[in-house]
Amino acid sequence: MLSVSSQLIERINEHVQEAYPEEGAGFLIGDEGEVKEILALSNAREDAARHNRFLITPEDYLKAELMADSLGLSLIG
Repeated sequence: MLSVSSQLIERINEHVQEAYPEEGAGFLIGDEGEVKEILALSNAREDAARHNRFLITPEDYLKAELMADSLGLSLIG
């Protein structure tokens, strides 16, 4: 089970509302089941599929790994 603060849930909600009607996604960063930071992503999927698909690029993944490392945390979701 993951523990997510109400502040981070609000940030997640803001991200998906801004992405609507397209898909929104991102990474959860933390440790020991506690989310301590999020990294919201822009959808890299081609325009025709953005309404129901999300593409996370290798560069997105690297950015998230580097962010987690800089915070002394891990990608957990």
